[in-house]
Amino acid sequence: PKPGSAPRGKALLGIQTRTAGGQIVVDYERCPLLPCKGEDAPGNTDEIGAAAPDLDLTHFTDAVPSNWQLGALGDHDEWAVGDVRSDYQRDMVDMATALVRITHNQAAVHRDVDASSYPGRLVYGGHTVALAQASLNRVLAGLATVVGWHSCNHTAPVFEEDILSCSHTLVDQVQVADGWCRAIHIEVMAHRPDTEPVKVLDWTPIVYTT
Repeated sequence: PKPGSAPRGKALLGIQTRTAGGQIVVDYERCPLLPCKGEDAPGNTDEIGAAAPDLDLTHFTDAVPSNWQLGALGDHDEWAVGDVRSDYQRDMVDMATALVRITHNQAAVHRDVDASSYPGRLVYGGHTVALAQASLNRVLAGLATVVGWHSCNHTAPVFEEDILSCSHTLVDQVQVADGWCRAIHIEVMAHRPDTEPVKVLDWTPIVYTT
């Protein structure tokens, strides 16, 4: 544990969300950081693994809504694999506690500064991801939906009033039905007064576009 903070540990969770009819809507794994009960860590040292290092878009194409009509989203946005698109519009993190409440987030570190090992309340990770996706919508025309995630790593804490900048790299793409299944590597940097920018998010979503 960090000096001055209670013991914590990671738990690997497999999560599925289904419709009333049993159809899977979301199927994913996540690894939250949780407080330990009591003063001593239980000593579990299981190998929890990591995201697959190699991206294979064929693992995602079955989830593409291939019957969607994409004509209303405009023409295909040409983007060469390996090219980077930087969003010139940076975004400020605000209303963080409101988002925590409406999403029923249970982590005290997002509400109470005294529960955090940092000097400020920790911003909910989904807040950062949402701003990154909003940035992706600005730089990529014709984005219909997010099909899945290849990986998502929160590499440093985010705080309210941070200014976030995003860069987007096309990793791979394959044509599916009337659109394209694309893997995009997104890096998010936090900008704060009198300090160097720090990378706070490394995320690779899979999207379906025109």
